[in-house]
Amino acid sequence: MTIAEQEPRLLEPERMLSSCQPFPWSRQVWEGVKTVFNLVPCDNGFERDFARFLDNASDVESFSKLPQPFGFSIEYTDGGMNLRSYTRISWQSMSTEHAGFWRARERKQKM
Repeated sequence: MTIAEQEPRLLEPERMLSSCQPFPWSRQVWEGVKTVFNLVPCDNGFERDFARFLDNASDVESFSKLPQPFGFSIEYTDGGMNLRSYTRISWQSMSTEHAGFWRARERKQKM
């Protein structure tokens, strides 16, 4: 098997987060102003605090939690050279400093 570095590319046509169909949610939410959804689905209080932080950050233009129904993933090669699909990227935000550039973020919580 040969592994070669490649440029990232879209495997599916581009789609807008706003095209995500409504989905049921029974956990905590944040009623954000800068989010593309009417409510931000939060798995716990830490995520709710993070949503509040993004909503109040002066350098964040907009943000969203990437809901599971949207089906976002990134393929990567692990240390054993196995192809994996990373699906735990939870958040994305648009910075006012880099217009048109989205950043994906994974939230980490210290236990």
